[in-house]
Amino acid sequence: MTPSWISRAAHLLQFKPRSHSPWRVTQTTASYRYRLTGLGVSMLVLIVIIGYGAVTSGTNLVYYLFAMLIAGFLTHGIVSPRNLDKLEVERRLPRKFVAGSDLPITFVIKNKRRWWKAYNLLLEDRAKTKTGTEIVGRVVCSTLFPRETATLSYAAQSAPFRQRGIIEFREIVIRSLFPFGFIERAIFFPVPGELLVLPPIYRVATPIEALLAETGEISQPKRGQSGDLYGLREYVPGEPAKRIHWRTSARARRIMVTEFEREEHRKIFLALPTTMASSAMQPPGEAHRSFEFAVVLTASLAAHFITHNFDVGLVTNHGEIAPAGGEAQIDRIQRALALVELKSDDRSNSFAPSADKHDVVYIRYSSANDIPEGMRIVAQIDVREWQLTANVLLRGTGQ
Repeated sequence: MTPSWISRAAHLLQFKPRSHSPWRVTQTTASYRYRLTGLGVSMLVLIVIIGYGAVTSGTNLVYYLFAMLIAGFLTHGIVSPRNLDKLEVERRLPRKFVAGSDLPITFVIKNKRRWWKAYNLLLEDRAKTKTGTEIVGRVVCSTLFPRETATLSYAAQSAPFRQRGIIEFREIVIRSLFPFGFIERAIFFPVPGELLVLPPIYRVATPIEALLAETGEISQPKRGQSGDLYGLREYVPGEPAKRIHWRTSARARRIMVTEFEREEHRKIFLALPTTMASSAMQPPGEAHRSFEFAVVLTASLAAHFITHNFDVGLVTNHGEIAPAGGEAQIDRIQRALALVELKSDDRSNSFAPSADKHDVVYIRYSSANDIPEGMRIVAQIDVREWQLTANVLLRGTGQ
């Protein structure tokens, strides 16, 4: 079953996920491959030379040496397949992974044989990338006893784990040179899986407080549980005693409690353009770098506003997330931003109509990011004026 957070993000930003689980998949079928190593080639050459010498010289000692070499090569051919026989492997992925976080990716490998150990196993994880299928992690298992299950992990440090988006895992490969290293035997397990790599969230430095002061909370005279004093009224049984105003109660000769104004949190949208005119995307590398930094800044601003008691929503050219607060909203916005892509579109820069009903903080990363008409802009954030220093986002002088 597809995880609910991928389904929600797919509905919001038009992403079609695969049907399998992104954090735990198991072995289905396997294929085997063999490769003659450099040591194996040298061994074969030596066998040919010693054999030729034995035939031409007729010396028993040379025949014995030739027989030993043949026996060693055949022994390797017999033992090597057994070393990888009846192994089972699965991959376990973290439920939440942020780009560059170096969280471990875990393999669970089981030796289902009753008597034979497995030695010197090299496990490789392969995933689809822009250049094809490549190895994204390796881990070594020196010894696996019969009926033993081992848990091994590798640090997610390769390039695909440092970029937001989806990593599509393809297969797990187990290799072994045991016992003599003449032939490498590999078993390929087609173990598909997906990992959603989230954009990182950094601390926003104090210059943004000026923006918070400009678009801060609105205090309206409504009854609530906090804020400025609204008035006094008679006590209702069941109310907390800490709200009793004892001095007024003594004068009025009846129990009076205090009422406070309710502070209403302001709702804002973070607007991130995800389309750009084709002429403005030249050179494409620079445009995409600016967009990637804009995604990180948007995620960080969302967390920053929410921690200051704002209800924050996200709107792009392809979808929206309604304003809300709390850690769950930060997670929703972060997952949605993991899926957004910069696309070329020469049509108007249009957003969802609901964004016009709330205050909008508009994120700009290019001079081509025109503000749509009717949007109630309370602040503009130009990505080109920001920089990341020591994991802190600072407003600079512009670039």
